[in-house]
Amino acid sequence: MITFGSDVGDLILQRTLSENTLGLNSAIERMTSGYKVNHAKDNAAGYSIITDLNTKISSMLQVQSNTENGLAMLQTAEGGLEEIQGLLERLRALAEQASNDSYGADAREAMQSEADEIIEEIERIRNSIEYNGMNLYETPREDAVTTAVNRLSASAKVSNAGEIYPKKHNDTQYTPAAFTPATDGGAKISASSSAVFPLSTGDTIEGAVDLAGNATKVVNIDGVEYTVQNKLATAQALSYIKDNSTGEITFLGSDFKITGQSDVKHNIIINGSRNEFHGGDLDDTISTVASTLNNIIYGGDG
Repeated sequence: MITFGSDVGDLILQRTLSENTLGLNSAIERMTSGYKVNHAKDNAAGYSIITDLNTKISSMLQVQSNTENGLAMLQTAEGGLEEIQGLLERLRALAEQASNDSYGADAREAMQSEADEIIEEIERIRNSIEYNGMNLYETPREDAVTTAVNRLSASAKVSNAGEIYPKKHNDTQYTPAAFTPATDGGAKISASSSAVFPLSTGDTIEGAVDLAGNATKVVNIDGVEYTVQNKLATAQALSYIKDNSTGEITFLGSDFKITGQSDVKHNIIINGSRNEFHGGDLDDTISTVASTLNNIIYGGDG
């Protein structure tokens, strides 16, 4: 048992004990918190610096959280766009398939029904993809998806007269006169051809021709005829795009033999491999895409 002999000694001992207790508590606090400065009284200048750093760290953590939310929103939008892309690819395949004259009215009607369902599914995806209650694809005007749908579905329905009736997602129809075969070098099909009618957007003319294995067809592009032969034993399609501003025609496909009209100056780009292109009697400009292989070009007399 501790006893004190005088009041002075008692006071000294109590003060010493209090100081040691404060020191012990401070050491324990530093050990448990991991910080040397826990209060302003520990180090006023250091505490001010620590408080400022903590504020900046909190701001950075919030920026990181915002960035992660933004990435999550973009990933959600990307998933929907991937679904739409797959549907558009199927819609394009249907459009090219419908351009083949080997299908009857019933088959074309079935293709049109599938195309309508694809367009409805695209609309459903566009209207339902949300993040935090916000529609990711909502715009105040007709967006690029709907525009692409209208163009790709334009070949999905063909009447007995050969006129194309493209349908929009709201089931209203355009006037067929916009795609009626022309007789003055416009978008038309020659008597020996069964290619799809080119779709003109003003800046470009686009189309495709389906060929059975080893088959040959004549496609008329803006008044110029090209004889196309499929060099494979299996069926495939050759697509083309004409840039009206430059006059360049790009053929997209592989394993084709393409012969241009002899009395026309051709401006051609070959985007594919193992193709043959035979030019005409005038000075042609013919090139290939750098990544393609084994294309053969015959300049003719030009």
